[in-house]
Amino acid sequence: MVATGISSVAGQLVIIREFLTQFNGNEFVIALILFNWLVQGAAGTFLARGATGRTVTPTRRGLVIVSLALSLMPTTLILVIRLLRQLVFVPGASVGFGATFTFTFLCMLPYCLLVGFALPYAPFVLRREIPDYPGARIYILDNAGDITGGLVFSLLLVWLVTPLLAMLLTNLPLLAALVPLAGNRRAAAAAAVLACALLAAGMTVEKDSLRAAPGELIDYRETRYGRIAVYRQYEQVTVFADGVPLASTQHPGLAEELVHFPLSQLKKVDRVLLISSVSGVMAQGGGTSLNNSITAAARLLRKRLEVRQLLSQLDTTVQNVFLEVQVSFRDMLKNYATI
Repeated sequence: MVATGISSVAGQLVIIREFLTQFNGNEFVIALILFNWLVQGAAGTFLARGATGRTVTPTRRGLVIVSLALSLMPTTLILVIRLLRQLVFVPGASVGFGATFTFTFLCMLPYCLLVGFALPYAPFVLRREIPDYPGARIYILDNAGDITGGLVFSLLLVWLVTPLLAMLLTNLPLLAALVPLAGNRRAAAAAAVLACALLAAGMTVEKDSLRAAPGELIDYRETRYGRIAVYRQYEQVTVFADGVPLASTQHPGLAEELVHFPLSQLKKVDRVLLISSVSGVMAQGGGTSLNNSITAAARLLRKRLEVRQLLSQLDTTVQNVFLEVQVSFRDMLKNYATI
């Protein structure tokens, strides 16, 4: 169950980031995802409680199948979200609340139901072999996995790897745990290797899944703040951050603003002659006298803003990590008290 917790929390974080990217970083998307996660997970738990022992016999084989599906579904879901976002909605359009809710609800439904089903299904399997096995221990282990998955993703994976590679790495413990759990270990090992191969195959199409219909994807980077992508359509090149255009070529107003960034790096500037640029963004200009004191003030202000932004982002990250640890620790104590 520790491995299941690691996989589910990492999957949840990656799905939140993906939906934020696809819907222009709107904050209410986070609320919708958490709402869907709780409601659909509770529905999966209800289905497990109603079905297990009546229509479904809890077995180790069934638990292995459910765990294999859990390891594959996050990667599949991310690719489906990227594909359907381009097919269902007009590229570049601002999607309303109702359409966003419907889209996120339907996309997350299979995965969340399965996550909610897996957690109560495991105690039924264990209690068939060990009748007095404490069910609260399962939830304690799952909470420990949630904490571990959140820490690993927040402190390491989001800084270093792409979303689909993160899904491969966080599901390796779950796939490794299936081999000793299954009755036929050779078959379980083969299934785990096949699942790893499928997750790795998903990584090969990761860049292709980001190609927008109207333009050509030149390059992209996954950062801890979101996804930065560069698209080209005809002669215009546009930089996007979480689906929002930040800068583009053939924009004279933006070109005038861009002049100030390199000039602020110089200690002393008297005159500047701007002729042209390779991209054609900047128009021909004449000589301009610059005030050194204004340039220094602008450079100092920029540094202050960068430091303030960095501290704010660091504070937000630390608060999120400690909040997740605190909530999981309280759940662990509550479950431990019921043993």
